[in-house]
Amino acid sequence: MLKNSFIVLLNFLFIPVLYSANIDSEYTDTILLSKDSIQKIYSEGVRQYSLAKYNEAIDSWKIVLRNAEAIKDITNQIKTATNIGACYHAMGYHKTALGYFLKADKMLALQKEKQENYWINHINIGVCYMSLEQYDRAKEYFNSTADFNEHIIVLKNINLAQWYADKGEKKDFFLKKNKIDIAIKKMPIYQGSWNVIQLNYMITLKDLAPLKVLLEKIEPTYKTQNLNLQLAFNKGYLLVFKKLYEPISDLLLHSKEVADESNYILKDLYYDLLKDYYFQEKNLNLYHHYVKLSIETLKVMYEEKNMLYVEDFKTAQEFEELKIKIVEVNQENQAINSQLKKSQLLFRLSLFLLILGVVVLVLLIMNYKIKKKINKLSHLKAQNELLSKEIEKLELTENLKLTEEELNNSMVKIKKILLLRKQLNDLTTGKHEFSDKEVIRQIKITLISFFDNYRELTSLINKKVNVNFIIDNLRNRFDSLNEREYQIIEFILYQFTTKEIALLMDKSEKGIQYNRTQIRKKINLDPSISLEEYLNSIQ
Repeated sequence: MLKNSFIVLLNFLFIPVLYSANIDSEYTDTILLSKDSIQKIYSEGVRQYSLAKYNEAIDSWKIVLRNAEAIKDITNQIKTATNIGACYHAMGYHKTALGYFLKADKMLALQKEKQENYWINHINIGVCYMSLEQYDRAKEYFNSTADFNEHIIVLKNINLAQWYADKGEKKDFFLKKNKIDIAIKKMPIYQGSWNVIQLNYMITLKDLAPLKVLLEKIEPTYKTQNLNLQLAFNKGYLLVFKKLYEPISDLLLHSKEVADESNYILKDLYYDLLKDYYFQEKNLNLYHHYVKLSIETLKVMYEEKNMLYVEDFKTAQEFEELKIKIVEVNQENQAINSQLKKSQLLFRLSLFLLILGVVVLVLLIMNYKIKKKINKLSHLKAQNELLSKEIEKLELTENLKLTEEELNNSMVKIKKILLLRKQLNDLTTGKHEFSDKEVIRQIKITLISFFDNYRELTSLINKKVNVNFIIDNLRNRFDSLNEREYQIIEFILYQFTTKEIALLMDKSEKGIQYNRTQIRKKINLDPSISLEEYLNSIQ
């Protein structure tokens, strides 16, 4: 019976099943497919592989591989080539599997750093050489595999254990077994494959005590295992307990399925189990029948092990790669010529853009200078306006001072008039100690002072009369003005500022400003005319 090596499907553990439908005819075309379509086909291959439908998985992944080669997608080429190799190995086509693994190896070797995928594929190549009984080359691959992480270490140790089993090195096998049994607890996904390797080796050794322990360990999960492990379990069970674990009628139900399969490892295991069973049952007819089927299966498998084909394959593959390189060199030459033409065009375009850039730069500089001058003029204008406002402020301040002086003088004059009035009253009523002549002289002096002050008072009265006239005029024309607004108008006519009016009326400046605005609205005053100008223009 052929030993069962352990191949790892690259990225199988990390890619979820996204698509479970059958592949439509649209996917079989040679045209380039979309990224989503490729992902669906790839995921469908993963699903088929998990169901041990290796031919269907190969068909799916070959479509992905062709598209990846067409667009030179190295990542997908590596993944699909490795996965196709895993399928062929699972069916016993080790040379074909090796070809795909070697193809992936060449692409992986071009990467700057050797990551997990590189070492998985490295182990897979060793497994193929071991299945082809090229043990020295297999051992070289296993030993040269780096302990990249725990995952790689477990895979390497499992396949080294298989190598020791194939070589009959029992002590080394069990040393590896102890390490694997501990490490695999963290990676239960490899437990089934490791159980098959142990079962096959213990059956070969006919070591019944440890075989019995292993059978008892596997038995609770028997129904959940794949057909390969179930067949190996029944073979071990037959050896230990002299009977099948599963009824022969149930096992025979797989006959058509196995016969139709192109999986020669499964066929060899199935026919070998039935051969041993019917030999124990002394049913020579069925025994010879399954011996014949087993020999035919083994013949195909031993032909597959012929390494001459592998060397021919490698030579042919190198020749194909050489042809591809020649094509690539020609394409590169064409690309260089095309690039030269593009370069000339780009040079001319660059020169044009450079000249255009210089012109734009000159224009920008000129524009900057013009804007700078405009900003300077604007700044001067703003300074002039500010200066004008300052001058206006000074003029208003001077006017206020003059008004205050005029008011103070007027108050003094009024006080003088009042004093003269009192003096005249005293002289005419006899409240004095002067002689008549002296009285007349005092009256004359008083009257002269009175008339001097009276002229100034008359001017003030005239101004008051003019203010009253303007207010009466407004009352006749505008009914909407209230008494507070008339009071403010009167103060404006006496040339009081907003601030001064606010102080006189015991109000805020904002309140007085609001009243001024309301006055303008009520008399429909044009915004270009000040309220003072308008009031003083009334005749």
